[in-house]
Amino acid sequence: LTNYFTAQRRELEHFHYYLCRQLKGGGMEIYMEIVTITNENFEKEVLASEAPVILDFWAEWCMPCKMQSPILDAFAEEMGDKIKVGKVNVDQESALALKYQIMSIPTLILMDKGVFVKRVSGVQQADALKEFCGIK
Repeated sequence: LTNYFTAQRRELEHFHYYLCRQLKGGGMEIYMEIVTITNENFEKEVLASEAPVILDFWAEWCMPCKMQSPILDAFAEEMGDKIKVGKVNVDQESALALKYQIMSIPTLILMDKGVFVKRVSGVQQADALKEFCGIK
């Protein structure tokens, strides 16, 4: 039952990004949603993405991952459609964790046009995320 409610809460958090809009410069900006990445949608959401993608490798039981989550949420909201943020649950998607040699979590991986760019481990603050993505 706990897993059910955890999954429901996570779905509600992700749904928020479908609906989140902010008025900017006289027009509407639709924020990029945070996408749950799986083996099944990896090619479509990451490899075929026009925007650079930050992959957040995390686990439900990981306290630093829980600290990273709201920082990434705010970052995704700020970046809009310039950068896509995807979350990979290492317990559910162990093949992806193995493929990218994830040894500790949270680990963030930057992909651009389907190509690995770089990685960083540990909790990253907003300024460090911008630097990680090459944003001044």
